[in-house]
Amino acid sequence: MKYTFILAFSFLFLSCGSSEQVIYDGKVYEIKGDEIYYGSDKITETLSDEQKSNIRQTLNARLALEQEVKAQKEALETEQRAQEKALKQAEEALKKAEKEQKSLEKAAKRKEKLREDFIGASSKYKSQKEKYQKLHDAGKLSPNGEEKWAKRLEKLKSKMEKAERELKKS
Repeated sequence: MKYTFILAFSFLFLSCGSSEQVIYDGKVYEIKGDEIYYGSDKITETLSDEQKSNIRQTLNARLALEQEVKAQKEALETEQRAQEKALKQAEEALKKAEKEQKSLEKAAKRKEKLREDFIGASSKYKSQKEKYQKLHDAGKLSPNGEEKWAKRLEKLKSKMEKAERELKKS
């Protein structure tokens, strides 16, 4: 079926007045329509039917081969475009993954900082509370000192609770 189409296509070309060159028996023949030329001389009538048939078969084989090469070239170009598209998609996916990785790293760093902030605030609150308790138990605090310590401890507790909320939120 394929060769029939190519053959019909070849004859269509031949009948449209185009000329094709064929090398047969070491000689270059030119075929224009149904006529065969050698150089500028028309030799269609001087050739045997077998020679005419062989020349046309050689031409048809060459045209079929050219069509096949063209089809293969188009298939390769299509495959190359598909591979380029796949490569581009892979590069885009890689960029997206890298961006997501950076985002995850940034989130992890932020969470670590929030955790460190909470630990620091908690530690400071506990140490100041212990210091206050020692001073309070020893009776070394005046009423003004008690008030200052209460405010200080309230601020530290507020900072610790805020750091804890931020940590839980992230």
